[in-house]
This record gives sequence, C-alpha cells and structure tokens, in this order.
Amino acid sequence: MTFTTGNYIDCEDPSVKLTFSQVCVDTNNTLSAEGKDDYAVSYIEFFIDILTSQGLSNNVPPPLGPVNPFDTPADIVLPQTPVVWDSSSYANATVNIKAYTEDFVGREDSHSHDYLLRPEHCCDTILNFDEEGVDCGGLDCASCDGEACGSSLEDDCIADSIDCSDNNYRCASNFCGCLNSLAVCNAAKYDPLVDDCCICQSTPIIDWISPEGGFCQEADSSPTNDACRDDSNCNVLAGQTCDQVRSNGAGENLITIGGRNFGIIPGTVDFDGTNAVLAELVNTNCINSWKDNQIIVEVPTGF
Repeated sequence: MTFTTGNYIDCEDPSVKLTFSQVCVDTNNTLSAEGKDDYAVSYIEFFIDILTSQGLSNNVPPPLGPVNPFDTPADIVLPQTPVVWDSSSYANATVNIKAYTEDFVGREDSHSHDYLLRPEHCCDTILNFDEEGVDCGGLDCASCDGEACGSSLEDDCIADSIDCSDNNYRCASNFCGCLNSLAVCNAAKYDPLVDDCCICQSTPIIDWISPEGGFCQEADSSPTNDACRDDSNCNVLAGQTCDQVRSNGAGENLITIGGRNFGIIPGTVDFDGTNAVLAELVNTNCINSWKDNQIIVEVPTGF
C-alpha cells in the first residue's frame, strides 16, 4: 500500500464569525461570515432559528478548501460567499442566526446571535425616515459611526478588558471598536470618567502594504539591496531575478499600511497575535505614524 503525505498538519479547531450587522423585515437580507483555520476551512453553513432551509438561498456553496489540500498554505482566512435570507414570511420580532463551520478533519465551530428584525428602510441604502445616516441611527436602525456600542455607558473597554467586537451587531458598519479618547467617549454619552469606550466606526480597509516582495539577486544568487515585487523590477538582461525568500518586510523593518478608516486615534496593528510598535516610537524621524489613511509600524521580531 502506498499513500501520499503533505507538508501541512491540521492541529487546531476552526473559528467562524458572523460579519453582518442588521437584518430587516420583508427584505432579501445578505448574510455573511468569515472562517479561519490553521489549515483550511471546508465550508460554512447558516441556520435561521436552528433551521437551514427557512428562506435561505445559496446556503451551502461548494467546499471552500483546495482541490488538492497539500497545495494549500496554513492559517487560511476565507470570506463566505454571501447567502441571501428572504425574511418576508418571517413573523417573529427577533431571529437567531448561526454560522457553522468545519475544517477538513471534522473539527467544528459556530457563532450565533439574536438579531432584532428591523424595519425595511434600515436595509434599503437610502437616507430616509428618521435615519441619521444611510441605514443607521434614529429609532429603528443600528447605530451610526461615532455612537456608543458598549453594553453599558459606564464600561471602560481597556480597564475592564472588554472586547468591543462582541457588540459589532449594534453598529450599521458592523464594527464596534475600543477608542482611547475622553472627548469621543463624552460625545457618545458615556460616563464622564470613561476615556476608553466602545464606539461604532467605519470598518478599516487595507488597500496596500509597502514594501512587499523581496530583493533582486545576481545570476550567481548573490544579494543586492534593490527591492522588487517580481523579476520585472530587476535587471533581467544581467541575469538578475527577484528573490522572494529574502523578504523586504522582515522583522524590525518599517512597513507602511495604506487604506481607509483607520481613524486618527492610534489603535493596534496585529501580526499573528503580536502587536507592532508605531514607527515614531522607534525612529524619531518618523512623525505622526498613525493617520486615517496610513499607518507606519515596525514589523515584530521573528517575522
């Protein structure tokens, strides 16, 4: 008997998290979730009040994992193909929605939440009724950016070790984050002494990271100091190639993260569980290394 082994071992349980904030009556609601595993997620399935077929379409797509699992790197994060739930025949005021996932060896995880079924105008992408922003605020809809999303207006999210993301569903943006700002907390009507509070914010989006790739190397594999993304950035006529193994974003190097909605109050940049240090704390020539559209950090040692 012969068999083939691969380079990857699935050692950890998968995880899954719902990634939408509000659902509405008489609406085709888009449901989404994100699964993660140290090897690969097999599939994600949704349940409406324990049932899998109540008004759902496209609920169980083809397996999200690889055709040949040995070709797939570890620590994969996969966005779920959106599933549509038609709530037109649903009569209850609240609904329990659960996302369930398995990895390729049958380990499982689930994430569920009881959602208030909101009026249809909270999901129509139009600023109407008493909304303070498009589909947010007012008496009916999830909260807009800048509004409180903590479980209590007396909670200090740092001092009390509160995970604000547990309340993502309170925000129309589906992002409830901890902010260190007495002014912001006071404006959101937290207790006057609370200076670290859970606030609804626009979801941060990373558009690019620099540097990326590696360094050009000579035909004899001797290194150069010229950064590259691929061979076209090197002197191909002289036999140079782009060495992607020697990363130009290695530990203790500075990298720039560009995007949107980072905020103006510094947060954290996480490298697989290790927080990166802002560039201005390790290099005095770097000023204001956290901006709403750009963050400069030192890559932690070991990466």
